[in-house]
Amino acid sequence: NLMPKVQMLRDRGFSDIGIAKTFNRMPSLLAYTSERWKDRVSLLDAKGLLAENTLGTLMVLTDAKFAEAVTAKAERLSRGCEKKPQKLPEETEAFLISSGLSKAEVRKVSSHWSTCFSPDVDGKVKAVFRWLAELGFTKLQINKVVVAFPKMLSCSLTDQLQPAVQWLSEIGMDSSQVAKAVTTFPDFIGLSLADQLKPFVRWLSEIGMDDSQVTKVMSTYPQICSYSLESRLKPLVRLLSDTGMDDSQVARVIARLPKWPALENCLKPKLQMLRDRGFSDTVIARTINRMPSLLAYSSERWEDRVSLLDAKGLLAEKTLGTLMVLTDAQFAEAVTAKAERLSRGCEKKPQKLPEETEAFL
Repeated sequence: NLMPKVQMLRDRGFSDIGIAKTFNRMPSLLAYTSERWKDRVSLLDAKGLLAENTLGTLMVLTDAKFAEAVTAKAERLSRGCEKKPQKLPEETEAFLISSGLSKAEVRKVSSHWSTCFSPDVDGKVKAVFRWLAELGFTKLQINKVVVAFPKMLSCSLTDQLQPAVQWLSEIGMDSSQVAKAVTTFPDFIGLSLADQLKPFVRWLSEIGMDDSQVTKVMSTYPQICSYSLESRLKPLVRLLSDTGMDDSQVARVIARLPKWPALENCLKPKLQMLRDRGFSDTVIARTINRMPSLLAYSSERWEDRVSLLDAKGLLAEKTLGTLMVLTDAQFAEAVTAKAERLSRGCEKKPQKLPEETEAFL
């Protein structure tokens, strides 16, 4: 039931990011029947009313209320009170298809076309394609970027795109790193130089990152440049600093994280999980600093493995990192082997404090 619904939206120009946002905002949409989806999506598409911000609210309505809402929106559209996506100009559509985009991908680009976003094919669209090729983007990369971030075609080359890339080269990113960042996160090239990119890089330098670490972070995980400094990034650094890490250690951990964990849902519970089992902040800091990738594993994996190791008396600083990265089968095998060695006295088990010592402390 899931894939036909996803494909239904893709075929009508929804980007994967738009689909993810829609389902994340209203997961219950997936519970409706395929027949309901097909009937309503087809009708909304035919009337020019299919959009990310209306799909969820209209899908949940009863048949009578849905018909009433569609009629009202169609009337507003006819009076000019409701914006209808504009169709791509024929010459633009022809150019995109000749550049290698499929019809489904052209529809995705078309879904972003409107009266406020209608760059002419000769003045901007072709110029952006040429510029990306000059930067070293492959044809496949160019198409991927344009489909994921169509508004790039309306960005000014001289006022926005070229200055951004010039500045990225000045801070040490080469053309391959820029291409990697933009292909990974196409919106990257549309971020504000003054309000997002420059403040982010300045902050990375302030927390102790050197130039190579800064460029590695930006090329490997460019999404981070769009995060809020005050509400997301600075609190993350404070959490790591609270374990006793110095600036250089925090910088090293952040630079090596494959993904930046969400604060409330990911990082805090993991740190508390170790504290609750007797790990000191010094040991936690040492463990994370030695293997930052530990933080990227899911909370479920952490809970399952830490609980099992603790129950078997095998939870220790030197084993946590090596056992966390194993596959489920390898983990089960390693735990069994360690438990057997422990039972034969070949593996040291952490000693529990005498009751009177624990009570005194």
